[in-house]
Amino acid sequence: PDFKKAAQTDNLEHTVNYYDLSQLLQKTARQKERKLIETLAADLAQSTFAAFPIPWIDLELKKFILPETRHISLRARFTRSGR
Repeated sequence: PDFKKAAQTDNLEHTVNYYDLSQLLQKTARQKERKLIETLAADLAQSTFAAFPIPWIDLELKKFILPETRHISLRARFTRSGR
């Protein structure tokens, strides 16, 4: 996304409201249990595209489940067009 207008105007209407985004992501994550971090990432991207007019989203999810590691993570870019 082009954030120039938001940076120039300092107006929340010209960008993503990150509080609203964080609330949406938390709600989506809590809606159902998932076995795979990949499924959660896809669900988070889908709900974000439904709520905000953005062309792409970069996600990084960390899962703190293995005792001998800090975390496992997944990084993915999702585009509205699916490519």
